[in-house]
Amino acid sequence: MNSAQVALEHFNGKPVENVQMFNYHTFNVGIWQEFQRNNNTFLELINSGNFTLISNDSIKNGLLNLDLIYKTIISNREHLRNDLEQYFYNPWFETVDLDPLAQSFVFYADNGEFDQTISLSRQELDMLLSNKVFKNGFVLSVFTNSLIIDHYKRMKDLNKKVVELINKEITKG
Repeated sequence: MNSAQVALEHFNGKPVENVQMFNYHTFNVGIWQEFQRNNNTFLELINSGNFTLISNDSIKNGLLNLDLIYKTIISNREHLRNDLEQYFYNPWFETVDLDPLAQSFVFYADNGEFDQTISLSRQELDMLLSNKVFKNGFVLSVFTNSLIIDHYKRMKDLNKKVVELINKEITKG
C-alpha cells in the first residue's frame, strides 16, 4: 500500500525527480502474490461433524468468525485483483514498453540501487501520469488494501482471543 500512496503523490502534483524510483513504486503495486491459507483441520472438524465436540461456545463462535473474516478478505482481494486488471494493468500495458521497467525494478529489488544503464522513457511516464484510469487504479489499491489490512488486524485480535480461550479451557480440565 505504501508504494501506491507514493505513486499517488505524483499523480496529485508532486514532481517526479527520479523516474526509476517512480517506476519501482508503480511496478511494486502491480506485483500480485496469491496467499492460500491452510485450514484443513478446521474444515475437517466442520465436515466430519466433530466441530460439535467443542463444548465452549465462545471458542466455536470465535473459530467461525475467524473463517468469516477470512472469507471477507478473500472477497476483497478478488475485488482488488479485478480492479488492478482493469484500471492498472490495461493502461500500463497499452502505454509503456514493460521490458526496461521490469529490468529496472528487478535490478533495484536485487541490489538496492538503480542500474543507470537502464533507460526509462520520461515520455511514457508523463503519459501514465496523465492517465486518469491508471491513477484510479492506485486509488482503488490504497482503498481496498486498507480494508484488507483492517480485516487482518481484526483477525489477528480475534485469533489471540480464541487462543486465550482455548488455553483457559485446556488448563481448566
